[in-house]
Amino acid sequence: RREPSADVREVSTRWTAWARQDTDRPLLVRTRSALVLGRNGRRTSRDVERPADVTIRVLIAEDEVAVRAALAELISAEEGFQLVGAAGDAEEAIAVAARVLPDVALVDVKMPGGGGQRAAREIRSTSPDTRVIALSAYDDRGTVFEMLRAGASGYLVKGVPAGEILETIRRAMRGQGM
Repeated sequence: RREPSADVREVSTRWTAWARQDTDRPLLVRTRSALVLGRNGRRTSRDVERPADVTIRVLIAEDEVAVRAALAELISAEEGFQLVGAAGDAEEAIAVAARVLPDVALVDVKMPGGGGQRAAREIRSTSPDTRVIALSAYDDRGTVFEMLRAGASGYLVKGVPAGEILETIRRAMRGQGM
């Protein structure tokens, strides 16, 4: 693993700064910041270790431009990851996923065009091997379960450290829980 570049440290700093902004979001107290589940106990080719030289192809579906840009920079700067698409709403996320068939889709829970639940369901329908990780400012149990029922295999609360985002993507690819 290479040392994080100045760009990655910058993205991490901006990600953290964004998460601390005084916005209309509720203040979050995290008891568990990431949750990754396997797919109903079924094994697929993605459930086994992937060789280190295989790139994880990532789609970002996030309506907030600043968050989408920070995530895009984080993914693009990390060795072993490739940003294959970015979308600002559920409709666009579904269309991009059908076209590029990403390995992992980071999907915002509350976004226009039907929300994260719709995006997760339809992405999993059109690209069954894509692992969906929900990304939300909300850490309530109901929201987590809604996304898991919609097909998400993981859940991240906005504002977690950049390294945790990358590790959650890696773990989702291996079908591992946290």
